[in-house]
Amino acid sequence: SDLNNMLGAIRRAEALHLLTSDPNVKKEQEKRIAESRKSVEAVVARAGAVLDSEDEAKALANFQKHFADWAAADAKMLELSSVNNATMAEEMFREQVGKAFEAAMKELDIVSAYNAKDGETVWSETQAVVKTGKITVIGALVTALVIGAALAILISRAITKPVEDAVKAAQEMSTGDMTRA
Repeated sequence: SDLNNMLGAIRRAEALHLLTSDPNVKKEQEKRIAESRKSVEAVVARAGAVLDSEDEAKALANFQKHFADWAAADAKMLELSSVNNATMAEEMFREQVGKAFEAAMKELDIVSAYNAKDGETVWSETQAVVKTGKITVIGALVTALVIGAALAILISRAITKPVEDAVKAAQEMSTGDMTRA
């Protein structure tokens, strides 16, 4: 969606460039377009480094081609707009620039669809790992409780048995039986 926002920012700057007659505003929009294009290129370069499939790489390459076509048509349109040839610039905005923009967006949608599909796969795999982890933790807790209970019983018996024997011996001694002493 960041990439969509960047592309939308370029398109808005193009429209503002066409709509204004102020040379300073036109320069501002040209700067915004150039900065946004650099940002898009950086995002696309990072995306290209993590592609999983040949189809995804092909869709990204197609996006880059249409993006370059759009940039070339955009440069001509901005030049016409800068010399106040509004009619030709507006026609280019709708036709050449608009069609290149739409083609780039179509390819971006294809790349996004691949990413969404990959995201769903990763989500399913993650859920399976979480489920296995929960089962493992529950099993470990049950095992720890059983071991803890067994140790508690053994330790209490180890303590109470000698005490019971001592009490029994003391009772026998109190009755006068000194055989255990």
